[in-house]
Amino acid sequence: MNEYVITYQAQNHYPEVVTEGIFDFMVLPCNDDSQVVTATEFSNSLEEQAFQFKNVYGFDVTRLRTDKKFDALDFSVKIKVRKRNAISNHTKLTASPDEDDMLSQPDFQLDHHLYLTKTTYTNITNGHRSLIPIKEKGMPISTFIHELMDHIQDLVQYQKGVTTVQTTADQVLDIKGGVCQDFTHVFLAMCRYNGIPARYVSGYLNNPHGNHDDESMHAWLEALIPGYGWVGYDAANRCKTDINYIKVAHGVDYRDCAPLKGVIKTNSLDQKTEHNVTITIQ
Repeated sequence: MNEYVITYQAQNHYPEVVTEGIFDFMVLPCNDDSQVVTATEFSNSLEEQAFQFKNVYGFDVTRLRTDKKFDALDFSVKIKVRKRNAISNHTKLTASPDEDDMLSQPDFQLDHHLYLTKTTYTNITNGHRSLIPIKEKGMPISTFIHELMDHIQDLVQYQKGVTTVQTTADQVLDIKGGVCQDFTHVFLAMCRYNGIPARYVSGYLNNPHGNHDDESMHAWLEALIPGYGWVGYDAANRCKTDINYIKVAHGVDYRDCAPLKGVIKTNSLDQKTEHNVTITIQ
């Protein structure tokens, strides 16, 4: 059991005065079988009261509404989370003998259609379709997913500043670079193309090896492995998730899990947003 202290900070700057705004932050870790939030502490530079509600997937959203005039907004939250490892990163998942039959069943596909459907972010078109490996019949899903991670590492290099939050899987394969969100969208597309239900996950990574994305919110996916349920995989770091991955939310793609959404009343659409995350083990 690990206890983490997470500090999330967002700084928003606007060239014109904002006269009214509503901001939704999806940054609180969820409570599930492997983790529990034990304390939260919010603050914002406008000293407005924040309140929480559940999104359509049942995850906490923190809303901040103001009619004060401002040109900058700082928001921060300090969170304590206790985490245990649900499935060890070194555990070998034993394949169910009827995995292929299960994936092909209409009832199974209907039950999980949300995480099998292509989206704007996760659609790989004909120009890149040849880059998608096809799972051989009889190959365990977990083995195929590890091969997919290796394959994506050959296609995409970790590189900041070459993509945005609007970049699609197709565009990532054109650019051949990106960050954790981009790796995850390509990963989702290839899993779903092979009939494997997969969902986008946002959260935090306490990375003892100093690999990618422990200084901001991180993204990975969860694939449905028959006999085990939803299992996390991180294509950017080429590994199965472990006790150092703290989940916030899941959805079909980034849009369902964006850490910050907002509507503002101002004369300029330009703005600058910076996010910073620090994680320590208590």
